[in-house]
Amino acid sequence: MRAVDSIPSLNAQQAEQVARLVQKTLNAQGVTTVMDARVSAKQLDAFSSLQNKGELTLRFQAAREITPDDANSVEAVAGAVEKAVEFANRYHQQQWTPEPGIGLHNIKMFVDGVLQPPTMTASLLEPYTINQGTEEAPDWQLNRSLW
Repeated sequence: MRAVDSIPSLNAQQAEQVARLVQKTLNAQGVTTVMDARVSAKQLDAFSSLQNKGELTLRFQAAREITPDDANSVEAVAGAVEKAVEFANRYHQQQWTPEPGIGLHNIKMFVDGVLQPPTMTASLLEPYTINQGTEEAPDWQLNRSLW
């Protein structure tokens, strides 16, 4: 489970209230266009509802995330992309104009790893090393626990 998955979910009415508050706050700062790199259907439904009511004041760009679980093998990538395209087709507005609207033609994927301990999942040309010493007297040793 990812940390983001532990955030409690809102119902549709709450999501719309949050969307309304978010756009009001952003508009007060002069923001008219936003990009959400990990959008959910609930968020897009909320902003779509505002648009249908004539209340949308933002140009809302978005990306659908493909998680490692969605594409856990090379063979699974095509299916994950197809699902993302189907999702985008439900929300993306083809006639993108300067007026408020919703655009979804991006995919977010994590293809890198993490360099920092304890995770250290990034692929390196050389093995990871860990400082077994101190900041004042470093002693960099190979991290054999990852072998």
